Amino acid sequence: MRRITSQARGSLAASPSDTAPQPISFARLAGAGPFALAAFAVAICAAYAFPVIPLVLIAALLVYAAILWREPCLWLFFVPALIPVLNLAPWSGRFFFDELDLFLLTTVAVWLLRGHLGKSTRMAPVASLAIGLFVIVFLVSLLIGISPLEPLDANSFANYYSKYNGLRVGKSLGWAIVFIVLLRAELGRDRKALTSYWVPGILAGLAGVVCVALWERVAFPGLTNFSEEYRVTSTFGSMHVGGGAIDGYLALALPFTLVWLSETKSMVKVAAAAAILALGSYTILTTFSRGLYGACVVMVVALAFGAMLRQKATGAFSASRAIAVVLTILILSGLCFGVFAWGGYRSLAAVLGLLALAFFCGRKGEIRDGGSMGIVLALALIAVNLVFVKLFDKGVYIAYAMSFLIGAMGVMLSLLRPHTAKQRLSFAGFLATAAATPLVANHWGGTSGLWVSLATVLIVLVLVFLNRSIKRPLWTPNIRHAAILAFVSMIFFLSVPIAGNSYFVSERFSDKSGAVRDRMSHWQDALNMMDAAPLAQLFGMGVGRFPALYFWRSSRTSPPGTFTLMDEFGNGFLRLGGTRDDLGGVVLYYAQRIRPEPYRTLIFSFDVRSTFKNASIQVGLCESLLLYTENCETKSARLTKTDGSWQRMDFPLTTRTLGAWHKYGKRPVQAWLVNPVGATHVDIDNVRLTDTAGTNLLKNGDFSEGGDHWLFSVSNFWPWHIESIWVHTVFEQGWVGLAVLLVLILYAVGRLLLLIRQGQLVALALFVSFAGFLTVGTFNSLFEFPRVALLFYLALFIALTRWGDDSAAIRRARDERGLDRETPV
Repeated sequence: MRRITSQARGSLAASPSDTAPQPISFARLAGAGPFALAAFAVAICAAYAFPVIPLVLIAALLVYAAILWREPCLWLFFVPALIPVLNLAPWSGRFFFDELDLFLLTTVAVWLLRGHLGKSTRMAPVASLAIGLFVIVFLVSLLIGISPLEPLDANSFANYYSKYNGLRVGKSLGWAIVFIVLLRAELGRDRKALTSYWVPGILAGLAGVVCVALWERVAFPGLTNFSEEYRVTSTFGSMHVGGGAIDGYLALALPFTLVWLSETKSMVKVAAAAAILALGSYTILTTFSRGLYGACVVMVVALAFGAMLRQKATGAFSASRAIAVVLTILILSGLCFGVFAWGGYRSLAAVLGLLALAFFCGRKGEIRDGGSMGIVLALALIAVNLVFVKLFDKGVYIAYAMSFLIGAMGVMLSLLRPHTAKQRLSFAGFLATAAATPLVANHWGGTSGLWVSLATVLIVLVLVFLNRSIKRPLWTPNIRHAAILAFVSMIFFLSVPIAGNSYFVSERFSDKSGAVRDRMSHWQDALNMMDAAPLAQLFGMGVGRFPALYFWRSSRTSPPGTFTLMDEFGNGFLRLGGTRDDLGGVVLYYAQRIRPEPYRTLIFSFDVRSTFKNASIQVGLCESLLLYTENCETKSARLTKTDGSWQRMDFPLTTRTLGAWHKYGKRPVQAWLVNPVGATHVDIDNVRLTDTAGTNLLKNGDFSEGGDHWLFSVSNFWPWHIESIWVHTVFEQGWVGLAVLLVLILYAVGRLLLLIRQGQLVALALFVSFAGFLTVGTFNSLFEFPRVALLFYLALFIALTRWGDDSAAIRRARDERGLDRETPV
């Protein structure tokens, strides 16, 4: 009997009868209908009451529901795509329950009626037990955090000091449990659901994040300005109190580009993944995060280890060959650092172009009978290049560009349809590019650049001719090797300019031991704040309680400024507090996004009162996406009355270029209030920012709608983050919570390694993703960011689900173009 392959089993699992949405039965309508309708009604009503663009939000929910009604499985694409990019907190002021929760609620509502209810894929009994235990421990810690319940008021869901902050943190695990149930049902219907929907959704979300980060760099410091202290935040509005949300997300998402980079059937996917990888690598570098930089190195090591396991599954692994490849990468990386140090950006760009051609021209036996002709063509091209160098001042760039384009053209034509003439063309372009590279380095970097680039070129030539002649080449120009090379080179080579020529990076890395000491001191301070009682040690101080406990118990710094939404005889107002004492501390800015016109005079006015003799107030307008401010206009004044009676204060402010159009659009503008005096508080009401026509640019200035439209930011981030997922887990969930989390992670990693040995590419991406996320998380708190935590929990539960057990090992095959590829047995 002919053996059924894993590919055939996948097609059987995804038969047409399974993929089509099933008719809604009366039993299902009666059982799930009320819950689905209630969930959808809550989502629509919450959207109607949303502070910004409520009608647009309702329309988006209706369109989304219609799409899922037709194809319920598409939630697998939309959920990971929307999680990182759908963030209106800087405009709405809502960060406890936001617009993403409405889309997730809509997803569940539609799926209850239209989703697949067949046999779900299983979880290993140990995994189910560990997840159940983790959820129980989390719920116990959540109850500790929110007990006793506080009366509901305007601060309950607008302030991190609220006991209900545990619900904001805990909702990530709640949503993850819900969606892993849905995902298991989808995987029971279609084993390829992860690669068909989930991975494209991850990459779509990543593309949105990196595009916004690219715009942020253009709009503020500039694409190539690596000396200014500016760290991108992109779409992560939760970073208004700092932290590493974008770091954790990038570490989680970027490895999934490997899945598309290794795709052999769609060059469109390969090109898209390469573009996302390039922009994602640039975004990583512009976070200037030491933890994320270290995570990139760990991810490369994890990728190498995982690739080794996959090669063992094919029988193609060779220890000596692996060592040779690693040494080659390290040598080339070191040379690239040297080229940049002595020859600058253009010399490095020339070397990188040469390496790209070398990858495709180093194929064993590429030119069987025309190698000498390729050399003759190269010599002719070099002679023409020398003429350009003599005739033009910048002829070296023309010579290099012409050589590289000829080589690249030959490579592309050879990939489309191999032919000896085209291979000669690519080889000739490669040799001519090798000759032009030292000329570029000499023109830009002088003699020093010439010698280091010449050494690099010689080593590249030796590697190419060696690879073309040895029995088992170091690399083969196929899609899989190109994916690995692209991933590694983006991490190593694109970091060269920043690591070698960035004042900000050099400052951040100048005192590594001091940074470690600061973190360790902060961790110890957090552990010291825990109660000694057995309950606290076993199950923690409660989910979401760190900011409030830091305010009252920390011994490291002066506690930060505060804000409280007050109510007095039905009148709402804002109480803005300075730091707890007058010894300095963390300044708190209470801000709102506005849309001013440039070169206008605005009047910032409000009612204010205080009983402190030295009470003062400060206002300002600044260009700011989230954390960093530029082009500010500020005013401050002391209160004239300190008897507790209300007084009116007016501050004229000039917008200058604030709100002006640029080639990249408009920079976001914030109006903010600050209490700059420690150990005081001031009450503020009826805030207005009016132009000459009397138009008020602020919303909810009387605070009758609580904290809507307002979002605070701070000047220091220690009071809001423990800066380690491990210490964070101990603080919130105790040593029991940490132990269960470690069991979950270790078991998931073990399962992934087994799947990698079976040839599962998604498992390799998850393994690399975990390596990066956990490395970042060792030096950053990530679980307090619900979106990032949700993605991590989903990835963790996916690793614990039996979605890949039927996958067979992979073997080598050769397609009609002669390029190596991977196919299932």
